[in-house]
Amino acid sequence: MHTLADLRVAVARQRPVWPQFHDTMVSGLVDAKYSMSRGYQLGDYTLTRFLPGFLPKQDNHIGELITERRT
Repeated sequence: MHTLADLRVAVARQRPVWPQFHDTMVSGLVDAKYSMSRGYQLGDYTLTRFLPGFLPKQDNHIGELITERRT
């Protein structure tokens, strides 16, 4: 890609296939059980880490989540 027009064409090509890709990628996330632990807090923002049970032959996603405290 060399121009903004190239990027727009690529986005237009991917947009119709994105829902299927998304559903495939997150299918193992919704039913899993995770342990959550607070990593850091800075002002109104909190970094939380999540870890799965690490079950063999299953999707095991790890990640971090940043949330903002709302008053």
